[in-house]
Amino acid sequence: MWVRWRAYRADRESLPSMAYFCLTVVEASMGLPRQGQRSRAATTYGLRPEVLKKLGDLVSEVGDVHERRKQHAANPRRYTSDENEWMKAVVKKMILRVGEWAHDPTQSVVVLTMNDFPRI
Repeated sequence: MWVRWRAYRADRESLPSMAYFCLTVVEASMGLPRQGQRSRAATTYGLRPEVLKKLGDLVSEVGDVHERRKQHAANPRRYTSDENEWMKAVVKKMILRVGEWAHDPTQSVVVLTMNDFPRI
């Protein structure tokens, strides 16, 4: 996740692509079938499920032809600056939480909600 974040910061990768990769790493780290990964990841890393859902929706369903991940995006428009800032804030926190959990999976963390991130 850190490598992809650095690639994004160096303008070698788009924000939606990097954010999607990080989301899939977080979900896949649960080792579960695809169904249920996001919910379990939210619990494990102290993020409300709606935060991960919103990130998934943004990276999969928004974006213009230059930045969207999917050709058939439901909302083909440019990201707003608020959406970009929100995605960056969430990804940074996900990277931190995965690192903290790897260091000590028994520690308790404050669960982050949509209110803990910039408004979008």
